[in-house]
Amino acid sequence: MRSFQVIKLNAAGAVKVDRYLRTSLPNVFAAGDCAEHYVRQLGRNGYMPLGPVANKQGRLAGSNIVNNGAMKMFPGIDQTAAFKFFDLTVATTGLNERQLQEGGTDCVKIFVDSPTRGAFSGGGTMRVLLICEKGSGLLLGGQMVGQAVVAKRLDVLATAIYKQMTVFELAKLDLSYATLYAPVWDPLLVAANLAIKKV
Repeated sequence: MRSFQVIKLNAAGAVKVDRYLRTSLPNVFAAGDCAEHYVRQLGRNGYMPLGPVANKQGRLAGSNIVNNGAMKMFPGIDQTAAFKFFDLTVATTGLNERQLQEGGTDCVKIFVDSPTRGAFSGGGTMRVLLICEKGSGLLLGGQMVGQAVVAKRLDVLATAIYKQMTVFELAKLDLSYATLYAPVWDPLLVAANLAIKKV
């Protein structure tokens, strides 16, 4: 009678993998929605199944399988995602409040409500939540909800988090302005400047 080895799963039911995407079984790799994802800011695996992550992991797993002697580690994710809810876009990047509370991080939270455009008809409104570390001002995470250009605006914050920028640096970014796309003071810059006062 054959004996079967069982692959290890995490609490969410995802396949446990190391940084090279190897599973608990020898010579077996896992990637994409079925596998864990290394979260850079946490320094450990989590689970957030997203299309771009699945593509990056799949490409790396394939490369590691055929280049077994020179495998590369999965660089990790910053938990960036966006989705549509009726006429609203909801977007997130970096760590959320629950994760920061679990880690005992002393942080500053800033809420900003803003128009999505300048003085131009057809715009909407948005809310920005910016989270940074108390003292250093290191950007830790953020969420946005609103109409129009929310998802692309969040990508600015995702890039800043990836580069480990502070709110002091974020506040100095030269972001584009045109009444069709943003108010004179971009909501991210407003949030960064408010955070500086609390850091």
